[in-house]
Amino acid sequence: MQRRHDREPISVGLALSVGPPLVSAILFLGRQIHSTIVAYELNEKNCNELDEHVFEVIRCLESIPPNHLNDENFHQPLMNLEVCLTECLELVQKFSDASSLEQLLRSRTYKNRFDKLKAQLVSGKERLTFAMGVHSFVLTAKLSNSDGQHHRTPLIGHRHRLLTPSVDILK
Repeated sequence: MQRRHDREPISVGLALSVGPPLVSAILFLGRQIHSTIVAYELNEKNCNELDEHVFEVIRCLESIPPNHLNDENFHQPLMNLEVCLTECLELVQKFSDASSLEQLLRSRTYKNRFDKLKAQLVSGKERLTFAMGVHSFVLTAKLSNSDGQHHRTPLIGHRHRLLTPSVDILK
């Protein structure tokens, strides 16, 4: 699948190499949303913005090594994204099936739904990146403790020492 703006392909290889079916489903939904928007030439601003948010989710997933996606930190954010992308696909399909007159008459309703789903996608991306941070922290902690040694350098001086002026002011 190709991006309209920058012709950057959305990874199909990731879907084949990832173990969790949830990630494959998310990538499939992302491709479906994009292809529906392109096929029906939905140049509506809301559709294009939604497409960009979906692309960002895909890019975020691509940055996670496939063998790390089985970590429990990713389970809930991925489930939330799958639900959200399913709703996005349903809305894009409904919008593309609507006549121009129906799109015009229900424009406020469609705009509200698109805005709600874009906000959910933003929240989903934030939760996914938070899970990535937690996962990274856990991996770093495991690596630093794998040899049983504590690798922190001791603090020089006491953290809570009193601040005293270098010149005696009272004299």
